Amino acid sequence: MNNLFYNALWVNDFVEHSKCKIILISDEDKIIERDKEEKNLTPYASFKEKIIGQVFEIKPNTEEAVQYFINLLKPETQAVLNANKALIFSVFNASNAKNLRVLQRALFNYERLLNLLDQDLKKDAENYELLTRSLLGYYLIFHIEYNTGNLNIVDFQQLFIGDEKKYDYQSYEEAIKSYSLLHSTKLFTAEKLLGFISHGNYEELIVELNNCSIFRPAEEKDWEKLWYWKFLEDRVYTEILAKVEKEFFEEGNLHFTEVLHISGILLNLIDNELYNRSTKANIISRAKVLFAACEELKDVTDVHLLLRGSWRKSYASEHTSEFQEILKSLKDHIKQNQSKSATDFVKATLLGLGDDNVDQLYDKFQKYDWSTGNLLERTSILKTISAEEFSEVIFKLNNESIFNLNGYFNYRYFPEKTFANAKIEDYHRSEFEFISSLRTILIEKHSKLVGEPIKAITIKNFIDDLEKISLRLNK
Repeated sequence: MNNLFYNALWVNDFVEHSKCKIILISDEDKIIERDKEEKNLTPYASFKEKIIGQVFEIKPNTEEAVQYFINLLKPETQAVLNANKALIFSVFNASNAKNLRVLQRALFNYERLLNLLDQDLKKDAENYELLTRSLLGYYLIFHIEYNTGNLNIVDFQQLFIGDEKKYDYQSYEEAIKSYSLLHSTKLFTAEKLLGFISHGNYEELIVELNNCSIFRPAEEKDWEKLWYWKFLEDRVYTEILAKVEKEFFEEGNLHFTEVLHISGILLNLIDNELYNRSTKANIISRAKVLFAACEELKDVTDVHLLLRGSWRKSYASEHTSEFQEILKSLKDHIKQNQSKSATDFVKATLLGLGDDNVDQLYDKFQKYDWSTGNLLERTSILKTISAEEFSEVIFKLNNESIFNLNGYFNYRYFPEKTFANAKIEDYHRSEFEFISSLRTILIEKHSKLVGEPIKAITIKNFIDDLEKISLRLNK
C-alpha cells in the first residue's frame, strides 16, 4: 500500500458518497515511471479506472509563450528571433524537454551573446544573418540539453564522426538541415559554448564567433575537409584522402594537433571499412614518429586544454584504444620536454645566483612544473645540481647574501616553521646526497678562508645548519 492508493480511496469517497466533482492535476508519466522503479507499491494502473473518469492533457500554447518571451527583449533581438521563430519551434519540439522556463532563459541568454558580438559584423548583412540564425539554433540545442540534465551534450560535435549510438542527437537534424545552419564546428567549440551556458565565460567563445569562417574565410586544409567525410561525394573523398595520406605518411610537416586529427580520421575510416591502404599499427607508429620530430611540443604547457579537440573539431576515434595509445605518446613527449625545461630552469636559477637575486628564490620556485603537476618548490629541485658548482656560487656571494641563502635552506627543510601543516616530504629526502656533499665541500673550502673572519663565521653557520638538515633528511 502507499499514500497514492489511500488518496485514491479518499477521492473516491468524495465522488461516490458526497457526489462531488473532483479535478486531479498530476504528471501521470512520472507516476507510471515511479511504479516501474518501486515494485512494492500498489500500481497506479490497477486503481486508475476506479477513480479517473476523463483524462485531459494540458498543453502550453508554445507559440504565444515564445512571442511573449520575444517581446520582453530588445528590438534588435526581437528582429532576429521573430525572423527565426520557425527555427525556435523546430528545435524546441525536437527536444524532449518541453520546458518553457528553460526556453525562456535560453532566449534571454542568446540576447547577451548577440550584444557581445563585434558590431562591425553587421556591415555584412547577409553573413551576419547566417551567423545569428546558426548560432541561435545551436545555442538552443546546447542550452536546452544542458539545463535539462544532459551533460553529454559536450559531445554534440562528434555527431558526424563518432559512434551515433552513443551520441544520438538525430532529432535535431531536421532543424539543422531545414534551416541551412552551418556545421557547428565552423562557429565554435562545444566546450566554450558550454562554458558560457554553465558559468558565463564568454571571452574565448566570442573570439571564436567573431573570427568564424563566415567572415574570415580561410582555405580549409585537406584533412579538415576529410573530417567531414560523410558529406563528401565519392570522387572528392578519394582525391582528398590521397592528399591527406601523402601528407601524413610521406611529408609530415604537421602540427601535433593535426597529427592527432589525421590519425583519428584514418582510424575512423578503417573502422568504417573505407580505408585499407594502411593498418592501425602503422598509423600509430607514424604518429609517434611525427611527435618525436615536432618542434612545437617544446612550447606546450597544459596539454589538458587539447584533450577534447582542436581546430574547433573533436578528435575522431578518441574513445578507441588505438587513439588513446597515440594520445599517451603525445603526453609522454610533452612531459619529457617539460621535465627538461624545468630542470634547465632550476639549474640556471641556482647556478646564476648573485647578490642581487638571492631573495628571489622564494618567488622563482613558485613556478608551476607541468611535468610533475606541482610547484617547483614541491619537487626535487636540488637533486640534479652539482654541489661543487653550487659551492663556488656560494663563495662569490657577499656575507648578507650567504646569510639570506641559509635562510632559504632553513625555510625549505624546516617547513613546519612557516606552515603549520607542512612536513618533510620525499622530494626533500631525495636531496640528501646534495646537502651532504655540499656540506663536505664547504667544510674543505672554509678551512682555507684567510683574512675574512665575518665570511668565515657566516659560512660556518651555514655548514652547521646543513648538518642539521642532513640529519633530518636521513631519518
